Amino acid sequence: MTPYTLALELTLILATWLAIGAWQRESRAPGRLTFGFAAACVTVWTAGTLLEARADTYVLALRVRTLGMLALTPLWFGVAARAVRLPLIRRTPWLPLLLIAPFVPIYALLYAGPWSMLFIPLHGVPKAGFGPLLWWTLAYAWSLVLAGAVVLLRGALQAESPELRRDRIKMAASVAFPLLANLYWAWQLAQTGRSGMDLTPVTIAVTLIAFRRSILSGGVLHLARVAGGGRFLGQNGRLGPQTGDQPGQGPQQ
Repeated sequence: MTPYTLALELTLILATWLAIGAWQRESRAPGRLTFGFAAACVTVWTAGTLLEARADTYVLALRVRTLGMLALTPLWFGVAARAVRLPLIRRTPWLPLLLIAPFVPIYALLYAGPWSMLFIPLHGVPKAGFGPLLWWTLAYAWSLVLAGAVVLLRGALQAESPELRRDRIKMAASVAFPLLANLYWAWQLAQTGRSGMDLTPVTIAVTLIAFRRSILSGGVLHLARVAGGGRFLGQNGRLGPQTGDQPGQGPQQ
């Protein structure tokens, strides 16, 4: 095990926990599903990256990794919009799905035999070059990330308190880490024609922690309810019987 694979494995656990925590929240919490699916995409991306290290699973790894990567950036924009309560995302909560739409036919190329050469060739020598649509895909993904940063900065200017303004500026600044990580991965790709070390999902998972408290209540280690178990993990971290909607409440009449 290398430090790189260890970081990916820890990211896999963290992103999965963030996704479960989001889906455990009350259904009326705005942005719950967007955040949960974004964290799930980080899990998928990380799992594909771990699989990519095994030569015998290259095609499967590439399909899994690309699925998480393509679906994440539109959802990440939705998370940024939810974090600042952008009116557009409240009026059109399905906006991230609309932003994902251009990726659908591109991802389908991975199952289209020789046509995959337009995006990422799956036939011939593994990892031997990439098609022109890959660079268009990266440009579109980066534009969504930058648009999310602009939304956060705009929200900072409209913040009602200095503390909220600082939080939103920090969130916008945190975008630089996954963006730089992905630019470095793309630079390796352009130089060698091969997919190298990719720390993008690691940095995105850390960024999601910063975004989380602007969307969901409770701490990162707090699960409001364990599905189907009738038990909760309270703010003190103790597992106990769930007798009401909140810890400490009696049975609902």
